[in-house]
Amino acid sequence: MAQIFLGVIIVGLIMTMKVVMDSLRIMRDINAEINQFRTSTQTCRAQIEIEEKQSAELALEVSQIQAEVNELTQKEKDMNKQIGQLRNDLGNGPKFKVDM
Repeated sequence: MAQIFLGVIIVGLIMTMKVVMDSLRIMRDINAEINQFRTSTQTCRAQIEIEEKQSAELALEVSQIQAEVNELTQKEKDMNKQIGQLRNDLGNGPKFKVDM
C-alpha cells in the first residue's frame, strides 16, 4: 500500500513540476511580448512627436504661403484698378491716330 501512495505522490510531484514549467514558459513568453509592446510603444511615441513637429512646421509654412497669396491677390486687385484708371485716362485723353 505504501508503494501505491509513493507512486501517487511521485506522479503528483511530476505533474506539479510540469504545470510549473509550463507556467514559467508562458510567463517568459508573456514578458517577451510585454517588452516588445513597450519597445514598439516608445518607437510609436517618438514617431508621433516627429510627425507633430513636421505638422506644426507645415502648418506654419501654409499660413505663410496663405499670407503671401493674400498679399499678391491684393496687389493684383490694386494693379487692376490702376490699369482700369489708366485705360479710363487714355480713353478720355486726346484722340489721334498713329500710322505705322
